[in-house]
Formats: sequence, structure tokens, C-alpha cells
Amino acid sequence: MAARTIRTSLAASRTIIAAARPAIRPVLARAAWVQPISRTFTASSARLDGGETDAALSAKLQEELNFEKDSQAAMAGQEPEWLEEFNQNGVWAVNDRVGNGEVVLTRSFGNEKLKLTFSIEDLDNPPDTSDLTPSEGEGEEAENTFPIRCSLSITKPSGGSLVMDLLVENEAFVIDSAQFYSDAKLAEDMTAEGDWKRRATYVGPRFDHLDSTVQTEFENYLDERAINQNLALFIPLYCEYKEQKEYMTWLEKVKRFIDQ
Repeated sequence: MAARTIRTSLAASRTIIAAARPAIRPVLARAAWVQPISRTFTASSARLDGGETDAALSAKLQEELNFEKDSQAAMAGQEPEWLEEFNQNGVWAVNDRVGNGEVVLTRSFGNEKLKLTFSIEDLDNPPDTSDLTPSEGEGEEAENTFPIRCSLSITKPSGGSLVMDLLVENEAFVIDSAQFYSDAKLAEDMTAEGDWKRRATYVGPRFDHLDSTVQTEFENYLDERAINQNLALFIPLYCEYKEQKEYMTWLEKVKRFIDQ
């Protein structure tokens, strides 16, 4: 008896729902036909005239740009003293292009041509300190130094190229690898083919596998060529200096784009 009552109730519910559907459909159909026209027109107008947030973003970019300019007002049009001193020494020539994240230092030493390349991108990629204890982390933060990777190539007219991967950290250079290429052009070839050829070439053992006395002599070799503490102090300073200039240029370009 209870089962029949449930079935009867369900049947009655379906009948009521089915009966109600025809009355609802015309209302929904009319609403779907009227509303989209107004929404589509409004969206199209917004795309043609620019977004409503453009002015706010432009103003915020200008505010940030003004702050940076005020911070640099005392040095407007002037190089920092440490950069003037570095250039006056005349040991290394700084090759720096606006908009390029890499900086190249070049010099001659006897019959050698040296090229040292580093990037300001390392400033945005601080080392992972998640595995350090709180006291260790505080110590490294106090030193305020970030590892900056450098690539050094030394070439001679007789041919060949010695390429060394270096790390600037704690006011010193650390040698990560020392590789020799019989073909100097291959060492500089940045194409996919050049990379493939380098992978197939034996360029030397891991640096930390060398005898400690050999490692020490490599360090002396670099020091004699002015790859020393003075240069290790200069590179982080220049990275911060260039990053500041590039940031201001970025603000100006993005604001100009938003305002167009």
C-alpha cells in the first residue's frame, strides 16, 4: 500500500512539472532573444574605446616612475663613483646595451682576448634557502649577496678557446668548470647545431675532480688576469645599477603602450 502511494505521488509530480514547462519556455525564449544584443554592443564599445582600468594602471605606473626618478635625482646624468673609478682604471671595457639583460666585459692580456659575460636576471633568482636553519638563513641575508653566474672565454690567435663557468659570491670568484675547445668558433656558436656539437665534444673533467693544487693554479691564473676580488665586488654593484635603469625604461615603455 505504501509503495502504491509513493508511485502515485511521483506520477503526480511528473504531471505537474510537465504541465508547468510550456508556460515557462516562452518567457525564457523571449529573455534570451532580447538581452544578448545589449551586452554584445556594450562589450564591443569597451574594446574599441579601451578598458576601464587603463587610466588607473597608467596612473600607478607614472607614480612608480616618479618615485624612481626622485630616488635617482641626486645622480641624474652622472655615473656612480665606483663606476667612474672602474672605467678610469682602463682594465675592462663595459659593453652594455639598453634592453639587453646581459653585460659583457672585455679586455686584452698579452696575446689573449678575454670576454666575461653575466646577466642581471640572477638578481631576480635568489638562492633557495629552504634547507637552511633559521640562524644560517639570517647570516646569508645579512651578507646580502646573491650568486651571479659568469661565463669567461679566453682566446688566442693560434686558435682554441678556454671557457670557464664562474660564480660570483661573497666577494670572490668560484670556478665551476673549465672547458677547452680546439675550435674557438664552436665555443661561441649559440645556434642549436653549435650546442649539439658541443655536447658531443669532450671538453675536460669536472673541475672539482681536479687535484686541489691544479685548482689553486687555475685560481692564480684568473687572478693575474684581473678576475679577482675587485671584479667580484664590481659585478653585483653593476647588476643592481643596470637593473634599476632597465626597470625605469620598462615603466616608461609600458605606460606609453597603455596610453596609446
